[in-house]
Amino acid sequence: MARNPKPRVLLVDDRTENRYVLSRILQSAGFTVEECSTGMQALDVVRRLPDVVILDIKLPDISGYDVCRSIKSDPVTRSVPILLTSAMLDPQNALASMARASAEGYLTHPFVPSDVVTKVKQLLKAGEWP
Repeated sequence: MARNPKPRVLLVDDRTENRYVLSRILQSAGFTVEECSTGMQALDVVRRLPDVVILDIKLPDISGYDVCRSIKSDPVTRSVPILLTSAMLDPQNALASMARASAEGYLTHPFVPSDVVTKVKQLLKAGEWP
């Protein structure tokens, strides 16, 4: 079965404005975006195996860390790369957050469009997308 020519990104954030901004950035760069506002929704949708997950750390029902650990502990979804998002700006906190949750990357608010696209493309390249 042929893969969808547009890489699929699952965007998980409870804030509508964050989802709007990230979705527009990603769609403008040629990605297909599916959105969730809770951790429980994300754990269900991730089983469709998106190419990348962008996951906010602070969600209303389950922390983004716990969602990330659940995805990474499931044999079906563990290979899906995850970018955590947060307003934390300290690089040490970013590295600790990634390590604690086994995420592949980290994005901070406010989002810089070129950084978002670059990080997603790096993860896709690591997963053998062109």
